[in-house]
This record gives sequence, C-alpha cells and structure tokens, in this order.
Amino acid sequence: MLFRDVIGQEELKSGLRERARQGMIPHANLFLGEEGSGPFALAMALAQYMSCPHRTDDDSCGECDSCKKFASFQHPDMHFTYPIYTKGDVSKNVSTSFNEEWRNFIIGKPYPTFTSWIEHLDAAGKNMEVFVGEAEVISRNMALRSYEGGYKFQVIWLAEYLRQETANKLLKTIEEPTKGTIFLLVASSSDRMLSTILSRTQLIKVNAIADEDLTGAIQQRHSLDPQQARDLSQFAEGDYAKVLAMLNNAEGQKELLGQFTSWMRACYKRDASELVNMAAALGGAAKQSQRQFLSYALHFVRQCIVNNYGQTDLARFTSEEGAFASKFAPFIHHGNVLRITELLNEAMSDLFRNANGKMVFMDLSLRLHHELHRPQ
Repeated sequence: MLFRDVIGQEELKSGLRERARQGMIPHANLFLGEEGSGPFALAMALAQYMSCPHRTDDDSCGECDSCKKFASFQHPDMHFTYPIYTKGDVSKNVSTSFNEEWRNFIIGKPYPTFTSWIEHLDAAGKNMEVFVGEAEVISRNMALRSYEGGYKFQVIWLAEYLRQETANKLLKTIEEPTKGTIFLLVASSSDRMLSTILSRTQLIKVNAIADEDLTGAIQQRHSLDPQQARDLSQFAEGDYAKVLAMLNNAEGQKELLGQFTSWMRACYKRDASELVNMAAALGGAAKQSQRQFLSYALHFVRQCIVNNYGQTDLARFTSEEGAFASKFAPFIHHGNVLRITELLNEAMSDLFRNANGKMVFMDLSLRLHHELHRPQ
C-alpha cells in the first residue's frame, strides 16, 4: 500500500513518514478509527514505507521486491491476525487456518470491513473472535529472525475482537518485543479492548476523511460526475467503506430511502395494517439488513436535526433524500430527537441480542408514533 493511495489524511501521513525516517515509530501502535476512514490502509502504507530500501520523503517506491511483496500480501516479515470462527478446539483455532480466505479477501481491499469479512467467509451468525491459540502463534512468529533482515510486523486487524485471555497472554510480547518487531493494531472501537493493551500501544487516531478529499477520490476512482460524487460523500460522512457499499448496492440505497419513507409515514399515521406489514417485512429480513436499515434511520434523524438548526449546508442528504427531508425534518426537533435516537439504538441492541425482529420493529414503530407527535 502506497501512502498516495490512502484517501486524505495528509497531516497524519506526513507525521508517520517523518517518524519513520527518524526511526521513531514505537514498537506497538494502535490505528483507531472507523473502518472506512483508513486505519488499515495507513498501517499497511507505514509497514511498506519502513521496509522499502528506495523510499523517498513522500512514499515507498512501489517497484522494488519488498514493495511488490507487500502489495500482494506475501511479504515473509508481515504476519496477520484477524477474527475467525471456531472449527473445533478453541485453542487450535488460529488465523493461519484461514490464510487462503484472507488473501483472497484482502487483496485490493485497503478499506476492509468486518461485515464484508463475515460475508466472505459465509459466517453469518457465527462467533467471530481472536482466540487464545493465536497468542502463542504471535509470540512464536515475533521471536523469529526477520527473513529479509529488516523489520518484522505483526498486524492485528480488528483488535477489539481479541478475547480477554488472548489479550492477557499477549501483554508481555507487546510490552517487551524482540528487536525489530513492530505491532500494528487496527481497531474501530477501543471500548472492548483491555486497558492493559491500550496502555502498551501508541494511539494513532484516524479521523473521518475530509469531504473534499473523499469527493475527489470518488470522482477519480469511480468516474462519477461531481454531483454524484458529492451526494455519495455527503451520505458516507468521511467513510470510504460506506461509499463502496453504496456503489456496489446502488439500488439497495434507493430501497432504504423508500422503506424509511414508507415506515415514517405509517408511524406518523399509526396505520395499524401498514405497520404490521412493515414490521413483518423489516423484522423478517436478514439480521445484517435489519441493522443496516436502523443505521440508515439514525443517519437520517441526525441529519434532520442538523438541517433544522439552520445548518443546511452541513446536512448530509443526497438530492433524493433532501426532497423527503424538506417535509419530514420539522417533525424531528429538540423535544424528541434524543428519545428517537435512544429508541433506534435500543432496537439495534435488541437485534444484536437476537430478539425477535418483527416484535422489535412493531414496538419501535408504536413508540416512534408517539415521539413524532410530541410538541416542540
């Protein structure tokens, strides 16, 4: 991965290059940010840059043997750990058992997501974690000499999925690594990570991609006109993974808007027949589709309140969404926005706990009816 292929993040990229040239990259780093903001891409670009014998002040050369091995994810000094599902004895379930699946998944995907990894493995409904056997593999790999005489890198993608016993067994290895060992942890949330792991890593916060950078990248990489690129960028809120998901499922995005529009109208009117039908349709969909719909609803509600406070230039609506929002936004106000957001998040949590989807959506719809009629 070349730094120039990472969208935006110019200040962060400059700082990483400067520290690499000065030999000041810590032995344990945590790239923390939403998957589509580029934490994995930045970690890959840094590792390639540190290993490239012909790097410039700006980037890796991209042409040497080392760079080519990094690009194909075949560098012998780059080791990957990622969440997997069990195939039997938990202690024997390690990432190397999924090497072929991982390489097929990750090549050409500098902005990977947990959802796309689950889909690639056809692992919906399975328990995905970094199991305890992984700690021994990591410790053993990091104790070996570098194959090519440079740095050894241990990448832990989605480090928040380290099981507690796995993380505990890694503490000493992370705190006192062998010479030339660099840990690159990538995570979208630190809430589930042990404080002992966090305290042993250098935090590299990866913020959302700036709108202008994301819009430009969309235009250049996907040959879209300026308005289409702006619409996608507005909705994605600095998350390139969302852009890719929308481009791969353009009809799905229109369907989301259509479902949300119909649902809100039924909730407002308390149309019992329509609410029962919609609860059956939404609640009967796949769990991932249910969560995607609620995420979209949360996005729409947040943008309505931004629009209502006079920040129309900051409201992230596509042109089609804007037409509905002009009529719907007045029903989202300071008197109900917090409760509506709370209700949507509670429904999301219920679905994560495998609650009955139809019941969740029916209950949510009735509660939303009350909130949409709440006075300001």
